[in-house]
Amino acid sequence: MDTIIAGRFSTLEQAERCAQQLRGHAMHRDDVKVFFLNPPGQHALFWLGGDAYADSAARPGGIGALEGVGVGAIVGLVGAGLLYLGGLHSPLAWIGVPLVGGYVGALCGALGRMDGDAPEGHGALRECENGVVLAAHVTRRTETFAQRTLLACGALSV
Repeated sequence: MDTIIAGRFSTLEQAERCAQQLRGHAMHRDDVKVFFLNPPGQHALFWLGGDAYADSAARPGGIGALEGVGVGAIVGLVGAGLLYLGGLHSPLAWIGVPLVGGYVGALCGALGRMDGDAPEGHGALRECENGVVLAAHVTRRTETFAQRTLLACGALSV
């Protein structure tokens, strides 16, 4: 079975410097890789790929937003009616006030329906380390060298 030694760094520059040191001494170029490990629960932030925070506690928020739009729009219509009775006879009030009510209702409904405590925030994932990671494929001969080099280069954990 192959052995991989990995270290987490606070900056990409630190990891790259460490990779150069490892590649320069007894390790093949293909045996050392630097990559970024995303935090748990991040997925599809950018349309080209990447990550965004998501967890199971947020899933009911969509239904809450729909409910909030309905309630907010009705409250907005009542508010527009009160403005009309108060002397504001603008047709924009009949459009704008329900729109604002629906918007505010959607926000309140989404936040109100979220569970607030996602199971993925407990257990092993809480201890999952993320950030810039250097991984080195080592042999018995290079294992100690790789560990010492990672620590000497400032790895936060190995």
